[in-house]
Amino acid sequence: MICLCKTDRILKLKWLEQSAKEQKVLDTSKFILNDKQAEKTYNFTMKETLKNGNEARLNNGGVLGGWYVYITKGVAGNKAPSAKEFQLLLSASGATQLTSLSESAVTNPEKTIMITNDPPLAKQTSDKGVKRVTKLGGHLLTTTWLFNTFITQKVSIDGDEEEEEEIVEKKGRKRKATPSSGSNRKSSRRR
Repeated sequence: MICLCKTDRILKLKWLEQSAKEQKVLDTSKFILNDKQAEKTYNFTMKETLKNGNEARLNNGGVLGGWYVYITKGVAGNKAPSAKEFQLLLSASGATQLTSLSESAVTNPEKTIMITNDPPLAKQTSDKGVKRVTKLGGHLLTTTWLFNTFITQKVSIDGDEEEEEEIVEKKGRKRKATPSSGSNRKSSRRR
């Protein structure tokens, strides 16, 4: 998942073997990994993932560039990566990892994602900070959502792929959604 966040050159081992055999670095285009079984199992296409990843890195600095991510208590190491592995994954994706949901830590609730187990544990959804940030527009999502985001290199919240659109603010004024880094995203605010 880290590699998918960092490069479009996910290669078959055969590239390394063939390069060693010919004693030169071969062109990688003929050796791009194509794992049809994994694509079927996880419902993605590698070609699309690599394209999405390139666009995300170019436009946002990564698939989660411009997003703040908090891993709720009880997720790390519980049928999920360790805290250190989450840190590496989130860094590779361009996300800013939050270690707290305090008012001073959460500067942009609408761009804040809180990751729970799948299914979420009651202690995660009832957490005071989680409830507060959710009320302010934060997103409570599962590890399954996060891993799907890494595998597809596409952010989908509330079933919608993000792209720019007009949204109506609480006071009834219309404005353009302004995601960070000028990306082409759909607002994650519920309509």
